[in-house]
Amino acid sequence: MTMRDTKNEAAQWKAEPGAALNGFQSIIWQLLLGLLLTIGYVALEWISSSHEYKGLPFTAWDPGLGLLFAALVVRPVLAIPALFTGVIAAEAFVLQTGLGWSQLVASAIIITGVYTAIALVVRNAFRFDPALPRLQDILVLLGGGLAGAMLSAALLLAMLISAGNIVTSEMLPTAWPHIVGDTIGIFVVTPLFLKIVTKFRFLKSFDFKKYLWEAASLVIAITVFAWFATQPQSRENLQYLYLLFIPVVLAAVRHGLTGASVMLALTQAALVFILDWVGTDSTRFTEYQTLMLILTATGLLVGAIVSERDMARQRVQVMEWEAARAARFSLISGMAAALSHEISQPLTAARARARSIERLLDMNDTVRLRENLGPLVSQIDRAADILQHMRDFLRRGSPSRKMESWTKISADAAALLAPLAAEKKVALIIVESSDLPDVFCDRVQIEQVLINLAGNAISALTTSGSGTGEIYLSAKLSGNGRQLEFSVRDNGPGIEPSMAENLFHAMTTTSPEGLGLGIAISVAIIEAHRGRLWLEESRPGHTEFKFHLPIGTRGEF
Repeated sequence: MTMRDTKNEAAQWKAEPGAALNGFQSIIWQLLLGLLLTIGYVALEWISSSHEYKGLPFTAWDPGLGLLFAALVVRPVLAIPALFTGVIAAEAFVLQTGLGWSQLVASAIIITGVYTAIALVVRNAFRFDPALPRLQDILVLLGGGLAGAMLSAALLLAMLISAGNIVTSEMLPTAWPHIVGDTIGIFVVTPLFLKIVTKFRFLKSFDFKKYLWEAASLVIAITVFAWFATQPQSRENLQYLYLLFIPVVLAAVRHGLTGASVMLALTQAALVFILDWVGTDSTRFTEYQTLMLILTATGLLVGAIVSERDMARQRVQVMEWEAARAARFSLISGMAAALSHEISQPLTAARARARSIERLLDMNDTVRLRENLGPLVSQIDRAADILQHMRDFLRRGSPSRKMESWTKISADAAALLAPLAAEKKVALIIVESSDLPDVFCDRVQIEQVLINLAGNAISALTTSGSGTGEIYLSAKLSGNGRQLEFSVRDNGPGIEPSMAENLFHAMTTTSPEGLGLGIAISVAIIEAHRGRLWLEESRPGHTEFKFHLPIGTRGEF
C-alpha cells in the first residue's frame, strides 16, 4: 500500500463518521417535524371543538386535516405517519370515541389512505404547484379536498354500517357534517399553509403596521356579522351569514389568495367560537357548515383570480421591460458604426494634443504646454461622456424615479442620438425653454421614449431622401400648468392614415428593418408614468408626436 492510499483511507475513515452523524441528525430532524405535525393535528382538532356523532368527527371545520393535507402535498413521507397517529390520538383522547381499537385503527387507515391517494393524484396528475400561482391550482385543490372528504366519509360509513353502529337511514345526516367539515378545513387551512411554506420570505417583508387598522376593522365586522347570524331566536338569522361575504371578498380583492385565506381562517375561527358559545344544535350546525362552505369556495376563487391577474400583470410588465431592453440594444447596434466615428474624433484630437505635449516637454515650453493641456482634457471628457451616456442607456435595472429637468433629459437623449443623426445628415435641434418645472420620472426611460420617437424620425427622413432632414425636440407647460408636454417633430414624409390607425399597436412599423416595438414600448412607459402619448399631426413636411407627464412629487405617484 502506498503512502497516498494510506492518506486516502485515513481521510475516508474520518469522513464516514461525519457523514453518519449528518445522516443521524437528518433522521432526528425528520422525526421531530413528524412529531410536530402530529401534535399540531391533535391540537387543532381540540381547538376546533370537534366532537363525535355516530362514530364520525363532527365540527364546523377540520383545520387539523387541512394542515396534514397540505403536508401530504409537500412532504408525504412525514405527513403519512403524522396523519395516521394523529387520527388515532384525536379520536381516542379528544373525541373520546366509543369505537373499539380495531375500528380506531381502521378509521385511521381509511382517512390516511384516502387523503394520501388524493394528494398523490393532485401532485402528479394535474401539474399542481404548491405555491398556488394559478386558478387551476385552486380548482384542483378544491376538487381534491371535496373528493377526499366524500370518499373517506363513504368508506367510514361502510365500516360503521358493517359493524352495526348505524343503520342505512342514518347515512346522509351522519355523513354530511363530516364531509362539509373536512372540506372546509382543507379549503381554508391548506392554501394558507402552502402559502406560508412556499413563500416564507413574504412574512419577513410584510408590513403588518400598514394593514393593522384594516385587519382590525375586518375582524370586528366578522365578529358582528357572525353574532347576528348565530342568534338562536329564529332560523331567519341564517341570512345574516351572507354578510360575511363582504370582508372576505374585500380581502380577496385587495390582497389576492393570501388575503382571502387569512380572512377565511379568521372568519371560520370566529364563527366556530360563537357557535360553541351559544350552544348551537346539530341541525343548525350543519346548516351553518353548508353556508360557510359556499363562502369559503367563493372567497378562494375570487382570491385566486385576483392573484393570477396580478401575476399576469407583473409578467407583462417584465416582458415590457425586457422588450424595452431589446429595443435599446437594437437601437445601439444601428448606432455602433456612427458612435465609433464620433468617439474616434475626440480620441484622435486627444492623441494629437498628447504628441504635442511630448514635444513641448522636450522644448521646455511651459506656456504652450499649458495651452494644450486644457483641450486635451476636454477631448477626453467628451469621449467619456459619450460612453457614460451609452452605459446609462443600456443599464437594465429597476425604475429609479426622481425629479428631473427637461434640459437634462433632452441633452442626454440628443447626445445618444447625435452620432446617428450626423451619419444620416439629419439636423437634431433642441428648442430651449426657460422656466419649465421638473417632473418626477425615470430619466433613462423618458430618454428612451425620446430616442424611440426621434430614431423613427431619422429612419423616415433617411428612407424618404427628401433633402436635409430636421428633428425638433421641445417641451412646454400644458393642462393649466399641471403637465409638461414633450414634442418630437420632423419634416419628413409623414405617416399614411391607414398606418396611423394601428401605429400604437405592437408589431406595427413603417421601417423594413423595424420590429414594431418602439411605439408600443413608449406608450407603456408613458402610461406607467401616468401620462399619455399620441400622434399630434402627420402630413408631408410635418409629423409630430407628443406626450405629457404630470408635474408632481414623489408622494403623488
